[in-house]
Amino acid sequence: MWNETDPRPTEYRYNPEWEGQVLKQVEWATGGADVQITRYVYNADGNLRDQDIIASSYVPWLDVFEYGDNTDRSLLPSSWRD
Repeated sequence: MWNETDPRPTEYRYNPEWEGQVLKQVEWATGGADVQITRYVYNADGNLRDQDIIASSYVPWLDVFEYGDNTDRSLLPSSWRD
């Protein structure tokens, strides 16, 4: 694993359909990374029969919280409050 990155910054999104008084989390943060796995397959005699390299890149993601008209504004970051 290499090129590990931190999650993206948290976002707060207005949802006019959300009637709750608390924030509603709809996405969860995770870091990103590039990953490579090598798979070896051997036959019954112990000889290498096949080899695969599987690579993937994972993009960093963010926490996303939704709020609505009834949401307690003190739960939002101070810069987002009315």
